[in-house]
Amino acid sequence: MENSQANYKSKNVAIWLFTCCVFILLMVGIGGVTRLTQSGLSITEWKPISGILPPFSETSWQEEFTKYQQSPEYLKKNIGMNLQEFKGIFWLEFIHRLAGRLTGLVFLIPLIYFIARQQLSKNLAIRLGGIFTLGGLQGVVGWYMVKSGLRDNPHVSQYWLAFHLSMAFLIFGLVFLQALRARDMWLEKKNQSPNLQPPETSPFNALRACSVVILLAVFIQVILGAFVAGTHAGLAYNTFPDMDGKFVPDGLFLMQPWYINFFENTTTIQFTHRMWAYFVTALILVFCIVSCKFNLTKPLRYAINTLLGVVIIQVCLGIATLLYHVPVTLASIHQVFALLLLTVTIFITHELKSYSK
Repeated sequence: MENSQANYKSKNVAIWLFTCCVFILLMVGIGGVTRLTQSGLSITEWKPISGILPPFSETSWQEEFTKYQQSPEYLKKNIGMNLQEFKGIFWLEFIHRLAGRLTGLVFLIPLIYFIARQQLSKNLAIRLGGIFTLGGLQGVVGWYMVKSGLRDNPHVSQYWLAFHLSMAFLIFGLVFLQALRARDMWLEKKNQSPNLQPPETSPFNALRACSVVILLAVFIQVILGAFVAGTHAGLAYNTFPDMDGKFVPDGLFLMQPWYINFFENTTTIQFTHRMWAYFVTALILVFCIVSCKFNLTKPLRYAINTLLGVVIIQVCLGIATLLYHVPVTLASIHQVFALLLLTVTIFITHELKSYSK
C-alpha cells in the first residue's frame, strides 16, 4: 500500500515536471520568433507585476508608443513607424514575457502544493527550489539583455543573449532530468535488462562516457548558435559548404586579442558554429554505430535512432536557414530542434547511467 502511494505521488510529480518542460519549450520557440522579428526591444520597461496586463485604451497604447519612440531602435532603425506597426512588435514581446510569467506559475504553484502535502523528498524539494530560483534569475537576465539594446546601439548584447539562451536550455535540462527521475520512481523501473552486456565492461563504460561528451558538445553548440544570432553572423556568409568560395575564409583572427574573435568577429563566429556542427554530427554518428554492438532496451534503442534523425534534420535546417538568409520560420524551427536534440541526448545519457546503479 505504501509503495502504491509513493508511485502515485511520483506519477503526479513526473506529469507536472514534463508539463513544465513543454512550457519551457514553448518559451524557447516564442523567444526565437520575438528575436528574429526584432520585437524584443518594443517594451522599454520591466514591470514584473503590473506588466502582466497589456494596454487597453488608445491612450495607454500611445503612452507605450511614445516610450518606444525615445529608444535607439526607433530613432536609428524604425523612424516613421506608426502605432499600428508598433502594436505588431509589442504583442510578440508581451506574449513572450507573459509566457515566462505563466511558466513560472505552472512551476511554482504545484511545487508549493507538493511540498505542503509532503509529496516531495527534502532533497528533491531543495533541487526544485533551486531550479525555480534559476528561473527567476532568467527573468532578470532577460531584462538586462533587453536593456543592453536600449542604449546607443539598438541591438541586444550577444553576451547577454548567449547567457539568456544558455540559461533557458540549462533550466529545461534540469527540469527534464528531474522529470525522468520521477518517472523512474513511478514505474519502478528495472535498471538493467537481463540480456544487456554487463554495464561494468569497458566498452559499455565508453558508450556511457560518449553520451556525456555528446551532451556537453550539444550544449556548447547552443552557446555558439546564440553568438551567431546575437551578432547576425548567419547573414555574413550564405553559401554552403564553402564560405564565399573558401572552406576556411579569410579574416578569422583579425581582432586582438585573438580570443575576442570567437565572440565578436562574425566570420569566426559562423565558421566555428559550422565546424562544431560537423564535430557534433560525426560524434553522434559514431555513437549510433557503436551502440549497435550492444543489446539495449527498446526505449533506449529508439532514443538513439531518434537522436540520429534529429541531428540530421537539425543540420538540414541549419543549412537551409543559412542559404535562405535566415528566414523567421526556418530559424525558429532550427532553435526549437536544438532543444529537442538536447532533450534526446539527456534522455539517452540518463538511461545509460541508470544501468550502473
